[in-house]
Amino acid sequence: MGLPLHMVATTASLDDATLIARVREGDDAAFSQLYKRHARHVAGVVYRLLGDDAHLEDIVQETFVIGLRRLDNLREPAALRRWLTTIAVRRVKRHLAGRYKSRELQGELRNTMPRVSDPSQRDEVHALYRALEKLPDKLRLPWALHHIEGETLPVVAELCETSLTSVKRHIAAASQRL
Repeated sequence: MGLPLHMVATTASLDDATLIARVREGDDAAFSQLYKRHARHVAGVVYRLLGDDAHLEDIVQETFVIGLRRLDNLREPAALRRWLTTIAVRRVKRHLAGRYKSRELQGELRNTMPRVSDPSQRDEVHALYRALEKLPDKLRLPWALHHIEGETLPVVAELCETSLTSVKRHIAAASQRL
């Protein structure tokens, strides 16, 4: 059961901590607002790690379903965005592991280039994506999280569930190959 319309309209102005408290009380409108606020970021992370995959939207939705189920585990509401990113990265890793088993990965990023209006940059972006396509996941994930998503090295290590030393080594190896 949702809230009355006059209360639903106010959820857009609430901060994440308040929305999280409301979600914990069963407020569907608050969950909807959190989804609207953070889904684009999560989808961007998934896209940059996975490419234009038919499962992209499923992974975004799974991220939020898992987040909702585990919301009581979120200790710092201010860290919601990073927490959702962690869940999304883990979902991508699981998805990639399954794709390798079925041998469907070859060439999937080829047709997923972002639209770039400047022709001189377009060739560079396309070349980068073609090169990223050839990298193994263990190199591509940390490189993309650091260089495209702008995450710090310690955060990348946490998201990839590996040591800081491994992240540095993988990013350096990816940079050499690129």
